Amino acid sequence: MGEQEYLSQLSGYLTGRISNRQLESILKYYKEYFEEKGPDQAWRAEEELGTPDEAAARILGAMPRTGGRDLREPRRWTGGRIAAVIVLSPIWVPVLLTVVVGLLGIGVCVAAGGVACVGGGLFSMWCGFTQVFYSIPTMVFFCGLGFLAAAMGLLLFLGGAALCVLWYKGMAALVRRMFSGGVREGEAA
Repeated sequence: MGEQEYLSQLSGYLTGRISNRQLESILKYYKEYFEEKGPDQAWRAEEELGTPDEAAARILGAMPRTGGRDLREPRRWTGGRIAAVIVLSPIWVPVLLTVVVGLLGIGVCVAAGGVACVGGGLFSMWCGFTQVFYSIPTMVFFCGLGFLAAAMGLLLFLGGAALCVLWYKGMAALVRRMFSGGVREGEAA
């Protein structure tokens, strides 16, 4: 590996981890080190400095990472960072609150509509039964209509309840992920 390739890789490992001014100073130091050794002794400079990732780890005050993960990987988003972005972004707060509350509201309204539909269906069946002595076809019509309305209301209620449960589980997973540093439990190992 030549001087330019070494400096390019070192720059890649350090970019985003330190300030641009620090990066320029470090790259200048390493370039001067290579120039002192000369082109025919560049291999010796590389041997003394170590690989670019080892040099970057020394510069950052960290040991080289294991598991194939290199220093250029982006840092994880922690709960504090996510909270800071949300709090510091006044445009997104109303949008997110509207979406979050709106999704829960949809589930609650569907479930409430289901309860009302069941109530209306039961009332219609009761009205149908009161017609038993006056008109059998009217009784059958109202009882059938009431049964259909009650069945549809039950389905609506169950759907709305399922939406609410889904919302709750989604919010719990989001909060858990926010405060676990952005790593899922299965990925931590």
